[in-house]
Amino acid sequence: MRFEPCPPAGSGQVNSWTFRTAFQRFAAGWPEEKVRRYLYDHTTHTGEEAELEIERAIERAPAYLKNAHADARRSGLRRKTKKPKIDPAAVQAVLVESSRRVNVEALRQLSPLKQLTTRDVLPLLYPDNPLIWAAYSVKPELLADTRRVSDWLPVAHKLQYIAPNPMISRRVPTGKFSRRCGVNTGPRRFIVLESDHGTADEQAAILLHIGRFVPLVLAVHSGNKSIHGWVNVAGRSPAWCEALADKAMELRADPQPARTASQAVRMPGGRHDNGRVQEILFCNPAAMEVRP
Repeated sequence: MRFEPCPPAGSGQVNSWTFRTAFQRFAAGWPEEKVRRYLYDHTTHTGEEAELEIERAIERAPAYLKNAHADARRSGLRRKTKKPKIDPAAVQAVLVESSRRVNVEALRQLSPLKQLTTRDVLPLLYPDNPLIWAAYSVKPELLADTRRVSDWLPVAHKLQYIAPNPMISRRVPTGKFSRRCGVNTGPRRFIVLESDHGTADEQAAILLHIGRFVPLVLAVHSGNKSIHGWVNVAGRSPAWCEALADKAMELRADPQPARTASQAVRMPGGRHDNGRVQEILFCNPAAMEVRP
């Protein structure tokens, strides 16, 4: 098995490598002491800095691996359970409450930051410069890759798709066909809510309603007929995220992006293949600071 070498000290990528490598070694069935020795032998950090980061990775990686396995089991069970149905009465109650005052233009006006580009917004969403998957197309994948956010900035505005949650590896896992997969996806930061039901104005009203209960960070027009709302779920448990997805589905949300951390969604400020810009309608970076 070939392992990714540790980046040079001072590159800003050693800590990420340490956690990613610990996660992958535990996933491969390595015992804790063997993982620890491998990290000590191959890290480019030295002294107390290396020790702290390695022990932190040893502590955290098994928990994330356990969550990944639990998510996989839940995914299997979901095929046997009924997904929540749209609740017309709940949808109507939200739309009546908005009294037609909440629409796409209201969403634009309520945005703390306005007229943002892809280059503007990606560093706001990912201030720690993590690995992010993006692509021009998903079926089939074209120009798809996993790179640091800073590496995407020059070209991201030309792309259609992004996986909203950071990745922990650039490799294609054994048995997979894409870098974008559950085993490569790190802790969840965002749930993206989108819908093909109703008008854009109705979707804006529902997103702002949901934003009263969970922090709304971003709203992106798909370039076609839907609006994607990014909500902050950093630090939330899988069960909490599942409950949010169920509630959003009752209000017309698509189940796939709501439930799947690695699901591809529209690139903020990117360009749809119909030529339209995927407009950033709303951006509130302060909502990312809200913690449970």
